[in-house]
Amino acid sequence: MTAADHETATASIKLLGGIVAKKIVIKNPWSGEMVERDISGLTPAELESYPLDEGICDEIARAIAPCLPEEFLAAYVKRVGAITAGIAIFGARLVGRGLSDSDDGSMSPA
Repeated sequence: MTAADHETATASIKLLGGIVAKKIVIKNPWSGEMVERDISGLTPAELESYPLDEGICDEIARAIAPCLPEEFLAAYVKRVGAITAGIAIFGARLVGRGLSDSDDGSMSPA
């Protein structure tokens, strides 16, 4: 993964003078496609459902906490890249859905 891949992994909007990510781009590990996901409104419970690397999460928390779940996930995707983040996010969705892969593009569990 190149630095350019990390730069395009998130799209941001300006909110109350700060930048808040509203979309991420991750790679579907099964199809190989780059998929844009809307993460606006991501809840803490949804964020916690993803099997993210705890060491990296600790680094991000020290750097940007307190923050919104969207900001945290966008920072995580930027830090690990679209491929690694895609494996964690798509994998968590499959486990949460009983291993069915009917991806509707949302970030919320069905």
